[in-house]
Amino acid sequence: RAWIEERGLDLDIEVDGGVDLANAGALAQAGATILVAGVSVFGQPDPAAATRALQQAADAGAARA
Repeated sequence: RAWIEERGLDLDIEVDGGVDLANAGALAQAGATILVAGVSVFGQPDPAAATRALQQAADAGAARA
């Protein structure tokens, strides 16, 4: 992310694969702006709740950046 900002670029960093509650915050803190989650959302009994939890974790991580 620092490399992108040093150059004044405006772009997203996407992580696709392996995104879950255990790492969503750290990914967002590291600069990821798009997290693609499959099994960690759709493999849960309540996908909407899983999505909200991932969003909260990512938001908390981004706030620490």
